[in-house]
Amino acid sequence: MKPDAEVFHYALEKLETAPSEAIFVGDEMETDYKGAQKCGLTVILIDRDGKVQDESVKTISSLKDLFEPNNKRARALRCDAPRNKGTL
Repeated sequence: MKPDAEVFHYALEKLETAPSEAIFVGDEMETDYKGAQKCGLTVILIDRDGKVQDESVKTISSLKDLFEPNNKRARALRCDAPRNKGTL
């Protein structure tokens, strides 16, 4: 179970993708964000209520943010993301 690294490694193995080639989007800081981060994935946290104050945490308010061309924050996240298979 998350945040155990095994679950992330299992998913990466099934996708035939290296951690550096993947993006993980989740909505729980401990189980999603920190777990995936420990495994070397690029991680984006869905912060629906805007409660996360740590600027080192990459956040969006909804999944829609990733796909809106005029969203400056999402555009920055996409630019930081790896460019291999399995990513945006």
